[in-house]
Formats: sequence, structure tokens, C-alpha cells
Amino acid sequence: MKNTILELFHRLALPAKDLEGGAKVDMLLDILKENELNCEYTKGVGILVNKLESPKTILVSHFDLISKFRKKFTKEKYELTINEEENIVKGALDNTITNATILAILDQINLDQVEILFTEGEEVGFDGIKEYLKEHKDRVKKCFFINLDVTNEGYGKDASFEYDKPNFSVLKESQQLFKDNNFKIAYTGDRVCDDLDVVVDRDMHGVSFCLPTKGLIHSFKNKAKLSSLEPYAYSLIKLIEKSLSFYDKEKDFSPYIMKKALSTDDKDDLKQKSYSSSWGSSDWGFANLFDDRSNDWEDKIWESTEEENLPPWEIITHEDNVDWDLIHEINKFFKRIEIPETIDPTDTDYIEKVLNYLQNIKEDKFATKDDFCEMFDYNYQFVETVLTGLTEAGILRKTKSVFDNDIYIVS
Repeated sequence: MKNTILELFHRLALPAKDLEGGAKVDMLLDILKENELNCEYTKGVGILVNKLESPKTILVSHFDLISKFRKKFTKEKYELTINEEENIVKGALDNTITNATILAILDQINLDQVEILFTEGEEVGFDGIKEYLKEHKDRVKKCFFINLDVTNEGYGKDASFEYDKPNFSVLKESQQLFKDNNFKIAYTGDRVCDDLDVVVDRDMHGVSFCLPTKGLIHSFKNKAKLSSLEPYAYSLIKLIEKSLSFYDKEKDFSPYIMKKALSTDDKDDLKQKSYSSSWGSSDWGFANLFDDRSNDWEDKIWESTEEENLPPWEIITHEDNVDWDLIHEINKFFKRIEIPETIDPTDTDYIEKVLNYLQNIKEDKFATKDDFCEMFDYNYQFVETVLTGLTEAGILRKTKSVFDNDIYIVS
């Protein structure tokens, strides 16, 4: 299975333009037709496979690429870096690796009740899934969506079950399924932006079932465990089978109490433990809103040293080769600079992004201001503050490229 996924990845490593199809679309269609599946490409939506009158489960995986991946796929035959000794596969994983995973398991899915959608436009605003639901919502509104993507959650596990509109029975049935089959799954109520955002925004239901990776996802340094590819595929097959029997899908507890939900089989017990009268509400789904904020049901939480009296920054990506001196410098910098009012200076998402990106700059030699803007979702005020502060702190050094553009190098 692992080799099949990698072979399919390399067949698909072709340029695909957002909303314009491209060579990757043609290859996807060729492989689907090799499997004798009905499929149709619609510009601005993607490829709909095995369209059914009343599907129970919709499997979703975006095939569009960020611009740097498209350029790389265009210029040369792209190949992942595979290191069997270190158990690593590295490169432009987002999101061709989950496209390949679906193709690898086609003959093991009960397609009588499962529809598949390869979307485009995810990287530029979820355009494909939006258009799909605009046309098909009435037909699929009772379905369970399983969205596939890569994630920085749960590195080292077989998969990450990312469920921010959770239903207790769906969670517990899935948890028991994975336990019975000895799959190692990370669970989280936090989910990065992906196509499932549009699904849940339209009052439909689903989960993102992601391949755990390490490092900046939108880079050629992003890596996954080779040993995760096969169990990720097989656990996905089991989840698809189980999803066909999901009956109650409505959200009925808060994602912030995910840890408690995982540790009990009694929904009433969960409700009793989680209710907090201080909220002045009987809506227990929102009780203890900040409970489990630390994601401590994950394998590790790393803290900066107490001697320096620094806050407990959580490094969610589980970097085994963390540059501790760099972390301390960044922590002190974030305590010192003036953060725009719209940014929470204790938000671990930002410290994680800064750390990951600085480590990538070390490997890629330099970064531009535009690179930082992309990383911080074009919050220009915050980017200006970060660049100025990191430069003044001596963490970054500003210089000029051969084209006289401002670039930043890790000191």
C-alpha cells in the first residue's frame, strides 16, 4: 500500500492551476477511468466521482496546489525525498499525498453509498466545495463528509481526527473502531482551515481526517512518517465503512472538552462533569469553554524553562530538533513588542508559525516580506511588527538580494 501511494503521488505530480484544470486534472481522470469509475471534471468545482442519487458519505480531497508547488511541478519531473532509514517522506505533500491515498484504496471502498469529490480552489478560498454545495446541497445535506488533508497535528500517529463540530456518538464509535484495529489516532477539536469549513458553515456534518506531518505545510520541507502512509490508508477505509452507519450527526458537545469526551463512554456523565454554572447558561455544550486549551491529550507539550520565567508556549508540531535558544529569544521578543490589539500575544498559533518559519529560513537561506505576509494571512500590521522586532532583537538580519529586494536571514 505504501509503495502504491507513492507511485500514484509521482504520477499526479503535475501542474494544476486553480480553477483552470491542468495536467494534474487529466492524470486524475485517466487513473479514475482506469478503475472504470464514472467521473466528470467541472471547471471551478473539481472532479466528481461516482455521483449517486442519495450518497451516505462524501469523501473530499482538494487537488489544487499553492503557486510554488505548481511552478516546481511545471519545471521538472517532481519527486519526493524518501529516506527509508530515517522513516521520512518529504516534499510538496499538500495535498497530492491524500489524492494518491484515495486512488490507492478505490478497490476497497463500498462505492454503492460513497461519492468522491476532488476539489479545486481550496488554497484560494474553498471555491470548489462552495460551488459543489451550491448545486448539490439538497442532494447531500444528510451525508457525512470526510475531508482529507495534511496537518501539523499528531505527528508520529497514523492519522489526525480533527472534529470541531463534534457529535458524541460519532466520536465514540470512531474511537472504538480505531482502538479495535490498533490504529494510533490523534484527536483534536482544533482544525486548520480546509474544505470542511464550508460544509459545517452550511449546517452539514463531517470530520477532517488528516495525514500528520511535521514542519511548514506550504514548503518543500514538509515531511511525514513513511510508516504512517499505510495505516493512514487502512484507517481511512475503516472510517468510511463506519460512517455509513452514523445516524445522529448533530453537534452535541463543545470541542473544548474533547479530552473528557474521549475518556468517558457516558454522555450524561460528560455533561455533568463539563457543566459550569459560572457561565450562567444551561447550554452545557459551551460550558468550560477554555478547558483543555493546551491540547494536552496529544503526546507532548513542551514548555520553555522556568528559570527565565517564560510563558508555557506549546509547540504543537512536536519538533524533536527544537532550537531552544531560538525559542527563548522569540518568547522574550513576543513579551516585549507591542502586539496589535487584534492579535493575542499568548496565541500559540503565532509562536508556532514564527518558530517553524525561522527553521525553514535556516534551510532555505532567506525569506522575503511577502513570504511572511503569506504565513500570517496577510496581516500586514502584525508582519511589520514581527519583522521589525525580530530584526532589532538580532534574530533576523535584513539585507538585499541580487535584485535589490529586501530579504531576511536568520542571524
